[in-house]
Order: sequence, then C-alpha cells, then structure tokens
Amino acid sequence: MKPEKNPGFHRYLAGLVLAACALAPSCSRSPGIDRATVPVESAYVEAREGRMAVARALGLTVSLEPVAPADFERILDYKPYTNKEHSATLRIPPLEFFQLVIQNDRGAPMLVSAVGTELSYGKETLKRIPGKDLAARFTSPAFSFLNFPAFEIPRRLASAKTGIADIDYDDDLGEIKDGNLAAGDRMLMIVAFDWIPVAHRGFRVTVRPEGDPKKSIDFDFTRFEYRTKGERFKKPEKQDKEPY
Repeated sequence: MKPEKNPGFHRYLAGLVLAACALAPSCSRSPGIDRATVPVESAYVEAREGRMAVARALGLTVSLEPVAPADFERILDYKPYTNKEHSATLRIPPLEFFQLVIQNDRGAPMLVSAVGTELSYGKETLKRIPGKDLAARFTSPAFSFLNFPAFEIPRRLASAKTGIADIDYDDDLGEIKDGNLAAGDRMLMIVAFDWIPVAHRGFRVTVRPEGDPKKSIDFDFTRFEYRTKGERFKKPEKQDKEPY
C-alpha cells in the first residue's frame, strides 16, 4: 500500500509558492490587468486550454506549456525536483520555464539525451540553460529548495494527460531506463531560458527531438495583457493576439 502524502508538506509548499509568485516578475499583476502567454495555432500546432501547444510531427506527439510560478506548487510534488535540505523561503528565478512532453509514436525506441530546445525572439536566439549553470547562477538560499539539475533530466510520464494541471507529479513521473524512450511511452522535462524583454510580445520555441537541426518542430507563443475591470475592460479575442 502506498503511504499517504504529507498534507503538512503540501501546505508548506503552497505557502512558499504563493510567496514566490508575489516576488516573480512574470506573476506580477496590476489592479484590473491580467497577463497571459498563449500558443499560436498553425497547420500542425494545436492550442489546448489556452496555454498548451501540441504538435504531431516526426513520428512524435510533442506538447509544450509555459510554466508559471504558481505551477511549481504541483511540479515540486516530485521529490527529485527539490533538495532535501530546503530553506524557509522560496523564490522562482526570473526565467522562462516550459514543460516539454514527447510521446514516441514510432515503432522503435528514441534516444532522450539528444533532445534539444532553443527560444528565439526578434533577432535573438537563446539556448536552453543547463541545470548546472542554473545552480551556479542562483546560489542564494532563497533558491536552495530547487534542484535545478533535476529539471532537465527526461522522466517517464505514466499519465496520458500532459497538462500541468492534470499530472500527478508524485505518482506519474519515473526514471527512463537505458536512456531510451520506448515506443508508445512519454517523457517529460522542464527547460529554462533567460527572460524575454517585455517589448517582445511574440516568441518561438524550437524543439529538436534528436538534436538534428534539419528535424525540428516550432512552437509560436504570444504574450499579452488585458483589463479585467474598468471602462476599457475587454477580454482579448483571437484576432487581438500579435503573431510571431
């Protein structure tokens, strides 16, 4: 029988994440203004629930979802993502985090160590920040709760649902044996990039499942804000979103 989850730990973690959200730029909110990052649909990219992009290409089903500071309350349920000796406070670094899920629809195993990602906006292209570099950059005790190197390790995802809100991170994640994703299996990893200047509304994340620059999948996203009250209140429609 599996032991019950520790409710005290979850209350503690929820408090830490709420505090972190209040400090994080990407989670800041002005009175009457809401902000969002949404995927842009294309011929092969489907937008789901307003925040997750899903593409079927190269014999794979790939989903990419921005990770908001508040999402870490769920993600950090997976113990390897946290350090055993944690601090009394928690901050989420001011970076762009994404959850990447790849389902192997091929008839043969896929080598997971070759998966590559990059983010581009304007004339800039950003490489994914390696976990060891994140750990070296964010050395403050406020970040010590986060096990940065563990984020980029591909994990086997047992759940057929791939959205952050739908995954039970404590139950659904496990190790990938031999570094190969079996046919029909799914893998999950958290990737991080440097912060995008607010002047750039549109950006693109490119996924190279096998590290081959000739075999890539592009996901376009748009960031926007809208009023939630006041005389100029208007919920944005699709045509309001700026293309990449």
